[in-house]
Amino acid sequence: MTPYLKKQTNYLKYFRPIVKYHQLKHKLNQSEIELLFFLYSEGYFSKKDFDEFQEILPWDKKRFQKLMRRGFIEAHIATKEHRVQNSRKMYAISISGKKMVRSIYNMLEGKEIPEEGRFSAFSAPTKMTFSDKVLRNFIKIINKKRRALDRVARLANESDD
Repeated sequence: MTPYLKKQTNYLKYFRPIVKYHQLKHKLNQSEIELLFFLYSEGYFSKKDFDEFQEILPWDKKRFQKLMRRGFIEAHIATKEHRVQNSRKMYAISISGKKMVRSIYNMLEGKEIPEEGRFSAFSAPTKMTFSDKVLRNFIKIINKKRRALDRVARLANESDD
């Protein structure tokens, strides 16, 4: 098998365009997405936990309320036993927040990025800016390259059989 056909572990190669895509689609900024990445594996967390990670991000005292209001973070309804053990109010990333983070991971691992249609960041009725158009065109190039590599890999696997 030639080296270019081997599966490479360069997950972050398209990190920037994929995150930019989700920033546009979900109307979030880079810091908010990074925070959701951190919280994704935390399970339940307190406001204190949120604030500890937030200290390394650009200052925004309304970030927590914004993510709550936009539905990316939700209050956790604790059981009676949990409330006795932990007096702090607990939170979790919502289902929509988890779907967004999972979508980023899937795209980083090679899943095609929607270019058009209902699930695309570019389907909003608002007028696209120049940078949005540049991003859309670059995503088309990424998808084209990935499809070509997938075809070559499939042909190589078929010839091995």
